[in-house]
Amino acid sequence: MTATWPVSLPQFPESSGFELLLPDNVARTATDANIAKQRRVTAWGREGMVAPFLVNQTQLTDFIEFYKTTLKSGTLVFEWLHPYRQVLGEYRIIDKPRIEGHSYGDWYRVTVVLEHVRDLP
Repeated sequence: MTATWPVSLPQFPESSGFELLLPDNVARTATDANIAKQRRVTAWGREGMVAPFLVNQTQLTDFIEFYKTTLKSGTLVFEWLHPYRQVLGEYRIIDKPRIEGHSYGDWYRVTVVLEHVRDLP
């Protein structure tokens, strides 16, 4: 059974700092006398995103537990609603999460780099 993003955490990332990472799906080949040739590598590349979340201390504990235990330190996929397409999909964390203190006192910014695995029916 696939894990789901915890309901105790914010369901959508902050717009400040959010980045959509479109797939690098082009192969370029330099030529001697003309512009470089380009071709598409695959029909579909994996989209990624940098998603920052503002969380309180309780939510930070929930996130760390989710990451370490449920996702086995980020090795497993989880279900999550895409923030702007509003489509349920499977995602995985592809880089260690960054956790920073926030100027609001007992708040933290958790930033995860996600890879879209697939849309769910």
